[in-house]
Amino acid sequence: MASSKLVTPFLGGTRKTIIMNLLGKDANSVELASKIGINESAIRRHLETLEKEGLVFSRFQRFDRGRPKKIFSLTANGKAVFPRKSKELLSFLARKMTERYGEREMELLMSLVAKDFAEAFITKEIQGDLESRLGQLVQLQNDYGFFASLSKRGDKYVIECHNCVFEDVIPL
Repeated sequence: MASSKLVTPFLGGTRKTIIMNLLGKDANSVELASKIGINESAIRRHLETLEKEGLVFSRFQRFDRGRPKKIFSLTANGKAVFPRKSKELLSFLARKMTERYGEREMELLMSLVAKDFAEAFITKEIQGDLESRLGQLVQLQNDYGFFASLSKRGDKYVIECHNCVFEDVIPL
């Protein structure tokens, strides 16, 4: 089981324990109560709160005998409270690719990735005169977290991004 220190701190003790017990194995309230050592009605109240928060979902499952049981599982948001190391993997991968293929090839590859990213990023048609289109582009960048600004210097427009959303993977 994951260390409780790694699970998002906003979860209280019992909710954190429930989330940790649902990681990798769905369970009903009786099973959770037995594992955690508190009564079933308390578990149900916590599960109800976790469902409202979008961390857990429930479904009814029919077994050979008896009534269907309400089974609880983690949602994608529930799984997201556990640590991920994608950033580190991408950073190692970028470093190894640069070592193997050289900086020039990496720059070419990154420009191809940037082109693909821009095509996926711009989901609506940008319209209007040049200044309006540039303003819309800056807004799209800001929606993604770039903290971009548009200024005019003489007869040229300049877009400056004050935050690189990829810097933790590919340092500048």
